[in-house]
Amino acid sequence: MRNYRKGLLRGDMLGALTAWALIVPESVAYAQIAGVPPQNAFYAAPVALLVYALFGRRSNFLIIGATSAAAVLSAATVSDISGDTKDAVGLSAALAVIVGVVLLVAGLARLGFITNFLAEPALVGFLFGMALTIVVRQGAKLAGVSSGDGNFFERLWTLLSKAPDWSLATLAVGAASLTLLFLLERFVPRLPAALIVLVLGLVLSAALGLKDHGVDIVGKIPSAVPVPHLPGIPAENWIALAAGALGVALVVFAEAFSIANRFAREHGQEVDADREMTAVGLSNIAVGLVRGFVVSGSASRSAAATGAGGRTPMVSLIAAALILLTGAFLTPLFTDLPEPVLGAIVIVAVRGFMRVGELRRYATYDRRSLWVALTVLSRSAALRPAARAAPRRGALPRPVHRRGQPPQRRGLRAPARNPSVRHSTRTPPRPPAYSPCGPTEACSSATSTASASPSATRPSAPLLPREPSSWT
Repeated sequence: MRNYRKGLLRGDMLGALTAWALIVPESVAYAQIAGVPPQNAFYAAPVALLVYALFGRRSNFLIIGATSAAAVLSAATVSDISGDTKDAVGLSAALAVIVGVVLLVAGLARLGFITNFLAEPALVGFLFGMALTIVVRQGAKLAGVSSGDGNFFERLWTLLSKAPDWSLATLAVGAASLTLLFLLERFVPRLPAALIVLVLGLVLSAALGLKDHGVDIVGKIPSAVPVPHLPGIPAENWIALAAGALGVALVVFAEAFSIANRFAREHGQEVDADREMTAVGLSNIAVGLVRGFVVSGSASRSAAATGAGGRTPMVSLIAAALILLTGAFLTPLFTDLPEPVLGAIVIVAVRGFMRVGELRRYATYDRRSLWVALTVLSRSAALRPAARAAPRRGALPRPVHRRGQPPQRRGLRAPARNPSVRHSTRTPPRPPAYSPCGPTEACSSATSTASASPSATRPSAPLLPREPSSWT
């Protein structure tokens, strides 16, 4: 930042405003997923941006903060320790600290290569099952009833059994919110759909008095200025969180590094995996000390800020200042936010984890990965929250395949040959691999850049489930 050029300020300002427009509604939504109050997301967001901007200097394009994957894994790990919502804040903050310490130590030990051994089929199945549970829980908000406790199937049965009690006004607000989110994603993907829906929901709620018509609202949110605070949880809970924190740390870093590496290669730069791991670790430690929850790199915010002209870490610094102002002075604006609007935003946020297309690819190329994904999916959906934990590293002891390439076919049996049918001795052609980096020109430029740089031999992190395209 010492050699910062003033000519980049305009683009960085636009990128910061774009990132802020996405962070505000997403933070409220992801706090719901993580099981903590909305103000805790405002505690974490500016701190994460500031720390990463100072220590992640090799990555100019990554915007770090709360993500759907990090929120889901945090909720799963915390609920494995305690199902009491009163304990969620302290446990979530402690988990962020432990995850940060793990990543910091691993980065200093130069262990950035370990992300190549993340079992993606297990992660795909786990996140799919978690997304189903979250969709049912948020779907209850769209209907104006409670889904009760339990796993996906129990919640779904409770929701359907309360159909006579569904609120028509709440259903209308929720359906309108979902429809608008999908339409904005389909026809104007560059606009911040979540922010637009959130603002419209606030305006209509205040103008029409939706609370008087039986629509639940978020209520008062305290001013959210981050203040250092050690997580006050018993020692045994710290120890209990440590086991789940290892898997969460691996997923968080894999998500952040894969995004940072992608943008760096597109702009002819390189990212040091070990330094990236250290920066993400420090960000999580800082977030945990202000009662936040686990953070990672955001693909949607990074892409939006870069597309708006952001080119340096100044984007994160400016966005952090804007979020501090929002948390300190603008939280009363969220008082009238309808719960079904927030539920619709959350549903859209996690729908990217229900990767049916990925399961189809497994069915075509690798039945072993398919059965692993389906097994973990069914267990994740069927287990109660207190029995659910994040997938462990090594659940499938082999490196994962890259997106855009067929999974490894090792271990598949050839179909039995019918002696009455004349078989061809020609080797069937391999299915064509599509480009993982978009258009041919972009792919070729990224490949040539990577081959010319020393980082070309560095193992890259697995590509994780993408966030909803409506926010990119």
